[in-house]
Amino acid sequence: MALKALMILVLYIVGIVVGYSIVLDQWIIDVIDNVVSILLAILIFLVGMSIAVNISYLKNVREYPHKVVALVFSTVAGSLLGGLASCLLTGFECIVGVAVSLGMGWYSFTGSYLALYNPLYGLIGFSTNLFREIMMFTLYPILYKRYSVEGISIGGATTMDTALPIILYYSGREKAFIAFIHGFILTLLIPLIIPYVMLFK
Repeated sequence: MALKALMILVLYIVGIVVGYSIVLDQWIIDVIDNVVSILLAILIFLVGMSIAVNISYLKNVREYPHKVVALVFSTVAGSLLGGLASCLLTGFECIVGVAVSLGMGWYSFTGSYLALYNPLYGLIGFSTNLFREIMMFTLYPILYKRYSVEGISIGGATTMDTALPIILYYSGREKAFIAFIHGFILTLLIPLIIPYVMLFK
């Protein structure tokens, strides 16, 4: 898990270095933008398929309704407040900052979508949410003894997939199930929330 996070971070840095090192014609940039849009559509399609394959997990949500609802609400509210606070502290555009924070760990979607508005927004969206996933890998093993459920919020949408093994390993099947549903709901919400927020841009 740590190796995967490191590999993503290294590829990300290499991409930035390569991007700054070469000068591309506008038509190549347009092609890249179109490819990003297509890959984004494929990503959303594959997420939908993944949700359908795992739909059987939803039958047991009734066992943990209060925990799941409270956890999702706290993750969204905390991300929103964090985005607003960071904008106030840095002077960054508030709407974009909130959209970035409401990516809630889904860096591939957030970065790709915001890049359609401005490459800088995409860079910030990707970086911020990638860092959130890395924070999950780093902090959850420390916090799980006292905050096994609350700590799930750190991972945001990643608790449905990449962060799920670490939660299962440290906190067991029950917490992993709660984490899966938490990430599942956020994965449904994020592609709706971010475009809605950006309508106010």
